Parts: sequence; structure tokens; C-alpha cells
Amino acid sequence: MGLRFRKSIRLAPGVRLNLGLRGASLSVGGRGASVTFGSRGASASVGIPGTGLSYQRRLGGGGSRNARATGGGHQAASHISIGDDGAPVFQDSAGQPLSAAAIRVARAQHADAIRELVQQRCDAINAAITALGDVHHATPPPTQRPEYTPRGFAEPPPQPPSPSRAGCLLGWLPGEAERRAAADATAQSAYESQLIDWDRARQSFELAESRRERLITHDIYHDIEAMDDALAQALQAIEWPRETLIASEIDRGGQLVFLDVDLPEIEDMPRQRAMVAPRGDAVAMRAQSATDIQQLYVRHIHAVLFRIIGETFAALPLAQQVVISGFSQRPQRATGSIQDEYLISARVTRERWGQVAQHPPSALDVVAALEQCALRRSLTTTGRLRAIVPYAPGDADLAAS
Repeated sequence: MGLRFRKSIRLAPGVRLNLGLRGASLSVGGRGASVTFGSRGASASVGIPGTGLSYQRRLGGGGSRNARATGGGHQAASHISIGDDGAPVFQDSAGQPLSAAAIRVARAQHADAIRELVQQRCDAINAAITALGDVHHATPPPTQRPEYTPRGFAEPPPQPPSPSRAGCLLGWLPGEAERRAAADATAQSAYESQLIDWDRARQSFELAESRRERLITHDIYHDIEAMDDALAQALQAIEWPRETLIASEIDRGGQLVFLDVDLPEIEDMPRQRAMVAPRGDAVAMRAQSATDIQQLYVRHIHAVLFRIIGETFAALPLAQQVVISGFSQRPQRATGSIQDEYLISARVTRERWGQVAQHPPSALDVVAALEQCALRRSLTTTGRLRAIVPYAPGDADLAAS
């Protein structure tokens, strides 16, 4: 049964896994790629999955010809993007769809730029799929410890209003002085209200900052509840591929940490990879082999456990041993019902972790790295994971180093 321990941490996804009829991708922020044509030539913009950033570069070596020059008077293509179905979308400078004749002209004139745009979209999709097995790349080093760095209140205070001044032509009007005085009073009242709100926000920030300092410099060395909070904050800061539940239990005064992780099912893995269509003007999806899907799944769950182990040791300086187990929901052949099955369970001391994670995570074979720890896992020759009995509190070997 999953989630055996007392405190549950819900990790919200920072990366979306998009599954559709034409394939799968991971994305954050903007949707896909586009290319814009102008008097200086063509430029492409591609969203980088997992970062919320976009990449832009100039295509080709010179200015593109205007479609009207050879298109029989048809409107020019100023923007070409890749739609959700993997096909290019052609628009004019006002964002309106082009006519069929104008699209034919744009395809002919910008074939190379369109192909490069499609290739960039394919590369981005495939890189996002591969990244499922690279969740561990951002694991903190084993030497990292919590360190308090002061932060200042970023919001500047409101500025007091300047007294209004009479214009040289209007100052003589009856009641003008009274109107200016009323306006000044209203502005002053608004300023004082803003100042009160700002001061409250500043005090709230400083209180939270004081609590953060105490948490990092004192509480995580003395208080189990504070250790729980510090661990939750560290894990919630990770960009997770899907919403994930982790149950935790901190024991022996903070020296022993138990973690249960609700892993994704293998059915959640992307079933296809992107490729450039034979004509070069669209993204096509190619089915992955069952072996490739299984290997990605195995690498993904090892990477998840590796990342959580590293984050735990970095967040909790008193922790000397982490016991982490991952389970998944599997249909039972006999009954057809869905049941939690543990697939992997690891026990690692801080000393051992320092040896396993001493090299940059991106340089590690994450599956082989976890195999250097005490590991319970049943992996068939075809790469299928079978159910296991995980480590549990009370196991005799937990006292071993």
C-alpha cells in the first residue's frame, strides 16, 4: 500500500505532459515554434520545453523576396508557425490566414526556413521526451547544506504627492484655491493609505524572513516539524513532470528519513517521437518501440528517486540515512482491479551518497548509480519492473551503514 508515512507533500507540476493524437511533448510557457519574414529576412522563435523561455535566431543569409514579386499579386506571408497538428500555419502581417494561392507562394519561397522550423519543433519535442529520464540532472551536490541568504523587501515605498500649483491663467478663478486644496487632501489621503498598506506588507515580509532565517539556521537542527517544512519546501521547488504525491516520515531526531513516492504509470510515458515529414513541411509522429518506452520509464523512475534523495540530504543537514520507495498503480490480472505495487526501494546513507553523487549528475548513468546503494528492484531482461517488498520501518538492515 502506498503513502505509508504521516506527512504528505503534493508536488504541483511545473512541466506539462501533453498527449494527443499526433504525439506527446513536455512544455512550459509558450506554445511551439514560429518563423517571421520581413525586409531583413526570416527569424525563427522556438519555445524551450521545461524552462518557460523561448529561443530566437535569424534564418538564412539575406532578405527574403516579397511574395508579391512572384506571387501574382497575392498577399505576402509575414508569419509562419507550427500548429498543434504539426502543420505550418500561414498568416499575413495582420495575423489573418493567407489564401490558398498565397500559401503556395510562401511554401515555394520559404521552403528551407519552413523545414528548419519544423526540425526545431521536432528537436524540442524529442528533447522534452528525453528529459523525462534526466530529472536528476538538477540534483544538488552531496556537499550542499542549507545556507541563509538575507533578502530585502523588493517593493519600493509609495512617493508622497506634490502640492498642486495654480496655473497662471486659472489661479484667479473663484474657488480655484479650494479645489486645489481638496485635490491635495485627496491625494494625501490616498498616499497615507498606500503607505499603511506598504508598511504592513513590509512587516509581513520581514516576519516571514525572520522565520526563514530561524528555520535555516536553527529549527532544522532541533525541530522535527521544521525539518518536515524544510523538506516540503525543497521538493515543491522542483519542476515536476506531473502532479506527484510524496509521503514522508522523519525519525531518530532527524537522522532517518522515510519517503514514499507515487510514481507515474508506464502508460504515462510518451508513445511517439517527432520527425520531419517526408515532404519536409510538417511534424510527423513516429511510434516508439515497446523497448524504448520501457527503457525511458525505468530511467525516469530512477531519476525521480535520485533527485529526491539528493534534495533530502541537501535540505536536512542532520539526515544520515534516507529510505525511499516508489509505487505505481497496476491492474491485477486476476481481478482487473487497480492496486498499488511497489516497484523500487532504496536505502542510502549520507556517506554512501557522497560517493555515489560525487560526479555531476548529467555525467551519471542514473540507473547504475542507484545500483550502488542498497536497492530492492526486480527488473526483467526485457526491462519490465515487477512488484517488490519495499524497505520499511523496523527492517533489521536499517541499522546498517
